[in-house]
Amino acid sequence: MSDPTPPSAPPSDRPSPVERISLDDDTGAQGLAHLVLTLIKLLHDLLEKQAIRRMERGTLTDEEVERVGRTLQRQVQEIERLCEVFGLDIDDLDLSLGTVQTVGEPTASPDDTP
Repeated sequence: MSDPTPPSAPPSDRPSPVERISLDDDTGAQGLAHLVLTLIKLLHDLLEKQAIRRMERGTLTDEEVERVGRTLQRQVQEIERLCEVFGLDIDDLDLSLGTVQTVGEPTASPDDTP
């Protein structure tokens, strides 16, 4: 196995893994919390979109619609609570990934627009 450090850089000049990733300070912990909460919110948004699709297609019973609605609302409340704990704004958790589509879902062509 070879050392990935170029020969011109002495090994002592490389930061150790501990120096490169420091979660001991508040900034590192908050950055990690921001990342994790952003991913959780992304998953929540995807679950919400899937639930809406299933409701529109009529594949959920009234009881399932109520249960999914309550679960999604509890998720939002918990995300908001965690944002408060870490001093984050829920609006800062949004990712702009463009249009998220399911595999096999047809894409709209420019001719399909009204």
